[in-house]
Amino acid sequence: MATTNAINANSSGLVKYDGAGNFDAAIYVAPTSWTPSITFGRGSTGITYGFLREGTYARVGNIIFIQGAVNLTNKGSSTGVVMITGLPFQPLYEHTWACRTQHLTYGGIGGGTITLQTSTSAMGIYPVNSFSGGAGVQLTDAECANNSGFIFTGYYFI
Repeated sequence: MATTNAINANSSGLVKYDGAGNFDAAIYVAPTSWTPSITFGRGSTGITYGFLREGTYARVGNIIFIQGAVNLTNKGSSTGVVMITGLPFQPLYEHTWACRTQHLTYGGIGGGTITLQTSTSAMGIYPVNSFSGGAGVQLTDAECANNSGFIFTGYYFI
């Protein structure tokens, strides 16, 4: 039995019960698509994408739940740190979560962390083996191949 102001689930998704037989479905937000992009040093000259370039997000209050994947067929000629751009909302705080990397040219193939950049609505990528003495070194174009890819999921506050 539902109690007043309790969060419950029904066929409409997450809902709030008001205690008088009414359910407020405003809490439920259907996932929305977004398209992640890759930049190197904030440039994207010559970058082309493969079959996988997609993302979804759901907003619940001030929390954004996000997931996505992007892979390249050509990394182009821009140089510098790798950023995943195009976040649907600008993060309120810097936040970090794990990501999966593939087809990179450095020895840490397999994973790393993503750190959201609060002032740019972008995510920087730090390979697993980049942390030395507590400081991470962000992934750059030199460690990426023409077929590099990134898969990520997490949440952040807006």
